[in-house]
Amino acid sequence: MSTPPPDYAEIGITSNFSFLRGGSDPRAYVHQASELGIPVIGLADHNTLAGVVRAWKELDSEKVAHPPKLLIGARIVFIDGTPDILVYPRDRAAYGRLCQLLTRGKRGDDSVRIEKGECHLKLADLLDFVEGQLLVLALPHRFEEAGALDLLAKLKASAADGVWLAASLLYRGDDKRRLARLHGLATDAGVPLIATNEVLYHHPARVRCRMC
Repeated sequence: MSTPPPDYAEIGITSNFSFLRGGSDPRAYVHQASELGIPVIGLADHNTLAGVVRAWKELDSEKVAHPPKLLIGARIVFIDGTPDILVYPRDRAAYGRLCQLLTRGKRGDDSVRIEKGECHLKLADLLDFVEGQLLVLALPHRFEEAGALDLLAKLKASAADGVWLAASLLYRGDDKRRLARLHGLATDAGVPLIATNEVLYHHPARVRCRMC
């Protein structure tokens, strides 16, 4: 996480509660945000809210000089080909719906047996619990515009409280072209772009530690 503008909010943060994906403890992000002066951070681990408990408790630490506002959410990873969607509840009731959504994905039903540690969710499941949620669509490196437009239309027509399209630098050599496509897609869909950094570590040194 590099030094941001004072009004920047870092959302879509992945912690080590996203197995084999994130590499930093949620508490480390709280301290790093405090040091960098980031006023708002939003955790969004893959199909879980487990990491937010540690982050929330760390806000009261005497070592955190400038506690950031913590946005509690999850990154919903689907099994039906739907691109990842960041979900942030607007209020307590919406938080309860997000918990119900994740419970459904982990428990399944009488017809489907879910293995421990797995979470099987489809777009239809999200739409059942979408009321009061803020949704950020995070498209993969390569995406098909017609399908993305159709998905954004479905999200906008739902009971969600807001829909955004994430724009991130992936550093694969085609960022300028990809960002232009995302801008055009957002314009056509009538949704705002929102900047995310796809944060996986709180500090560059953590990457080297993981590679050792």
